[in-house]
Amino acid sequence: MSFTSAVDPALNAAINPEFAYTLLDVTPNFGSTGSGAALLSFTGKGDGEFDINLGVPEPASWSLMILGFGGLGAVIRKRRQASLLAA
Repeated sequence: MSFTSAVDPALNAAINPEFAYTLLDVTPNFGSTGSGAALLSFTGKGDGEFDINLGVPEPASWSLMILGFGGLGAVIRKRRQASLLAA
């Protein structure tokens, strides 16, 4: 069985999506082409649920990020003071 979906396929795999689908109704569609070939397709109705579980950063990740921003601030401050002394 195959399904088509409007969900963006470019979603990051790290998001870990969970998908559940319940098929409620299937209707066959019969027809023919002008050249005499028979056409058969199915239209289905269903109900689905799509959950995304996002990860929460660990405290160590937060502390490394804050330490990195602090280091960037110190470098910018040092360069600013050095340029003022040179002028």
